[in-house]
Amino acid sequence: MLVKELMELLIAPVGELAQTVDGIIIGDGNEEVRAIGTAFVCSYEVIEKAVDKGINVIISHESIYYQHHDKYAQFGDCKVIEQKLDLLRKHNIQVIRFHDYAHRSVPDVISAGFLDVLEWSSYAAQEQVDLLHLPEQSVGQIARHLKNRLAIDHIQLIGNPDQLCSNVWLRLGFRGNGDNCIPAYEQGNIQLIIAGEGLEWETPEYIRDANAQGKAIAMIIVGHQKSEEAGMRFLARQLRHQLPQLSISHIDQQATIQYV
Repeated sequence: MLVKELMELLIAPVGELAQTVDGIIIGDGNEEVRAIGTAFVCSYEVIEKAVDKGINVIISHESIYYQHHDKYAQFGDCKVIEQKLDLLRKHNIQVIRFHDYAHRSVPDVISAGFLDVLEWSSYAAQEQVDLLHLPEQSVGQIARHLKNRLAIDHIQLIGNPDQLCSNVWLRLGFRGNGDNCIPAYEQGNIQLIIAGEGLEWETPEYIRDANAQGKAIAMIIVGHQKSEEAGMRFLARQLRHQLPQLSISHIDQQATIQYV
């Protein structure tokens, strides 16, 4: 299988998108795939691990250039990026960006992986896996479950940890901002949103005011990487079923942001 044929396999469930950041962003796609590694982001650490494992194709969910659209000219002469590219070229590693197609898949690959690691798949709406109806429990209980299953020492909680809830909406990745979350709260059906990250002065401030007015809503922020990493690990398992002849693994890395 060539790298470009692997890209076609990843696109197939959705169909070709007119506008997307996805594609073969490093390499020409004409190399034979020897081994595949999935990753939340193709960091320098991930590339080094790929070299050690003999991986020649990395499937990265996020941009390798520190912003969403893979355009790094704005940084000027960036020696960190150049050293990263040099390492990829030296070991002839090609990189596929798999972001938009992951989220457009039915079900969303990232959400499906998140639910799988939490053992919550049976609570998801059939057509929309981001909508959950959990057994009623407190926000604090949910927070503890997230910390345990995702191996997180600290998470952010906005609202009352003793608040009971069952209707939960996932806004994984960078989808915790007001335009994504506030309309859902306003409709009155969502009691808790679990997000990757978002602007601190938007949804959290809305929750502060809403609760002061007598409403009962909350938000848990687990961090961008921790909200999406399980989805890329899930993708590796899917690909192993589809391509049993290839070596396919997920390349783990520590979350960038540490709490001290």
